[in-house]
Amino acid sequence: AAWILKPAAPPFSSSSDSIARLTITPAEQLTFSSNPFASPCGMSECGQRTIALPPDGRRIVYAATSGGRRQLFLRDIDKYESAAITGTDGAIAVTFSPDGHSIAFIVERKLKKLSLEGGSAQVHTDFVEGSGISWNGDAIYFNPGVSRGVWRVAASGGTPEAITSIEGREVFHHYPELLPTGRALLFSALTG
Repeated sequence: AAWILKPAAPPFSSSSDSIARLTITPAEQLTFSSNPFASPCGMSECGQRTIALPPDGRRIVYAATSGGRRQLFLRDIDKYESAAITGTDGAIAVTFSPDGHSIAFIVERKLKKLSLEGGSAQVHTDFVEGSGISWNGDAIYFNPGVSRGVWRVAASGGTPEAITSIEGREVFHHYPELLPTGRALLFSALTG
C-alpha cells in the first residue's frame, strides 16, 4: 500500500475581491432586451449574449430598448449610471476585447468592432446570422449561420475562416468560447 500526502485546498475567501454583486436598474423608459424565449423570436435574435463583462470585471455592457430602439449600454461597475453606446442600434450579441477597451457585436447581420475610447464601429464580416460571439487574443469567433460551423476573423480585420465543420446530424455550431489556455474551443452543436 502507498500513501500520498497532498496539501489541503486553500479555504474559500469571501473577500470583496472574489465576489461582486450588482443590480442594474433600468432607467425610466428603458427595458432589458435579453429574453431568449420571447415570441416571435427569429434565429438572429433568440438566445444571444446581450450582456458582457471584460476580463478585469470593471465594466459591463448590456442591450436594452428605449422608445422601440434597441442598443448597447456601458456601465462602470463602481458607477450607478449607464451610457448608451453610439453606433450600436439593433445589436443582438456582444463581447469584450481581452483588454476591455473595445467590444465586438452583431448588428444588421454584420460583425462589428468598436473602441470604447471613441471612434466609429468597423465592419469585420457581412452576413452573420448565427448565435454567439467571443473575442480571445487577436481573434473574434462567431457563427455565420445555419449549416455553418464556428468561424474566426482577426480582430484587426481580414478574411474569416472556418475552424469547425458541420458533421452528421448537426445543423450548426454556436456560442463559441475559446478556453483560457487558448488551445481548446467550447461550443454548442445543434442537431436536427
